[in-house]
Amino acid sequence: MDLSDHEWVFMRDHVRVDGEMLKDLQTPFPQNYFIQMAYPITLYHHERWDGTGYNQGLKGEDIPLTARIVTMFDQTFKAH
Repeated sequence: MDLSDHEWVFMRDHVRVDGEMLKDLQTPFPQNYFIQMAYPITLYHHERWDGTGYNQGLKGEDIPLTARIVTMFDQTFKAH
């Protein structure tokens, strides 16, 4: 499926929007392990080891481990 430029910008923005939602939840639930773990996954699950991902263009071990694991599973399931 090819996205228009406008659709691509909108689609990429979900990382920021979802990250803001989880950040807002961290204040009332600072001890919630799942919220704490989900925050970096949400922000960085589209980063790529070679730095070609988005939104921050992180690469290698600069990408949080939890996000790297989720990305690996995401790519595995897309291949099938």
